[in-house]
Amino acid sequence: KPDWPGPYNNLVTLLLETGDAAGVIAACDEWLGHHPGSVEAMAYKCVGLNEADDKEALAQKALANQVNAARDRFKEGIEHVKKAEWSRALDAFEKSAKLRPHAVTTHNIAACHRAMGRYARARTHFRAALKRNDTAPGELPESLADESKRYLKEIKKLLVHVQVTVEPADARIAVDGGPLVVTTATSGPVAVAGVRPAGPGERLPGKKFSLLVDPGAHVFVLSRTGYEDVAVNKSYAPGARAKLDLKL
Repeated sequence: KPDWPGPYNNLVTLLLETGDAAGVIAACDEWLGHHPGSVEAMAYKCVGLNEADDKEALAQKALANQVNAARDRFKEGIEHVKKAEWSRALDAFEKSAKLRPHAVTTHNIAACHRAMGRYARARTHFRAALKRNDTAPGELPESLADESKRYLKEIKKLLVHVQVTVEPADARIAVDGGPLVVTTATSGPVAVAGVRPAGPGERLPGKKFSLLVDPGAHVFVLSRTGYEDVAVNKSYAPGARAKLDLKL
């Protein structure tokens, strides 16, 4: 217990210089506990409280600005949807989601991907919208939740199911310039193409796996250190089921 206010004075001054309003208040409370009635401690505490109030006000203002910006981007997206400008609508909704995540915005992102035939990405975002609604009940209106579930059933029929065999098993695989998302199912590894950003291929957990890919034309690239890359072009009809052997 300091018998003089110097240590507290120095500490509070340092905390004020670093902008730590909460630290100032805590230090002043301790100061007053050891030196009840200290005018200097009470004065410093008032300064700390004022700074804390100012920071809270600034934080609330920043949050309000962020919410307004997200709302503006969302409205832009809606206007593009009305004109069937799906790419522009997607860009606006994604910007809105970065500013303020919301289940409805995620649903709209999914709807844009669906409209552009990117069913794998649409599937991911419809699922994300429903999952967010589970943690924040009511965020996604019932009509949109039902629509998400209906579209997921539709997408399940549209996605292509490919049974892939890779040799050698430690080779890396990319589809359309991007790595795969891999999940585990009771039947074995299930990979999904067209969801992750562009990047090099990655090794999968097994020699054989199931692959979900959008209908249409695709480029499969198999690579391994010491080998030349192998590229295979394939086209699939909606809902097709096929087998694909990839060998280096």
